[in-house]
Amino acid sequence: MPSSIQMVVAVGYGGVIGHGDQLPWRLSTDLQFFKQLTVGHALIMGRRTYESIGRPLPGRTNVVVSRSWEAGEHADRGIVVAGSLEDALIRVPSHQHAFVVGGAQIYHAAWPLCQRLWLTQVLAKVPGDTFFPNLTPDRWNKSQWRCTRWCYLPAGSRDQWPTIRQLWVRL
Repeated sequence: MPSSIQMVVAVGYGGVIGHGDQLPWRLSTDLQFFKQLTVGHALIMGRRTYESIGRPLPGRTNVVVSRSWEAGEHADRGIVVAGSLEDALIRVPSHQHAFVVGGAQIYHAAWPLCQRLWLTQVLAKVPGDTFFPNLTPDRWNKSQWRCTRWCYLPAGSRDQWPTIRQLWVRL
């Protein structure tokens, strides 16, 4: 089991996290932060999220949750395949943090186990067809969480939108 279970997500207005199996924005600053945060640890993602990335992300254990892929099927690409979230967590080395990075079904399944939420609020209303399921009041009881970091980031030269980066820790 991993040393901790964390989520990393960028969310636009209305809970949008994706459109057409892609990110609906270009945020170079946020991608650089994502890399710094996750290198040396494990990423847990669904098959469609992996396919949208198109390759294993270097310097990280890439665990893909898929009911249609066989275990070991993509080992030559540096991917660990798991049949469920529970199976994925077992495959994460104990000295690594597990970062759940999407999509919506994996976020939903991992929510009760999540200890930290790295939330980037994208200050934009963009079209989307995939939504973060956990920001609704019935799912997220904020009295069980504390925001320990908060930072407004204006859009840089390679960012489409300004963002607010937050770290929420479960109490």
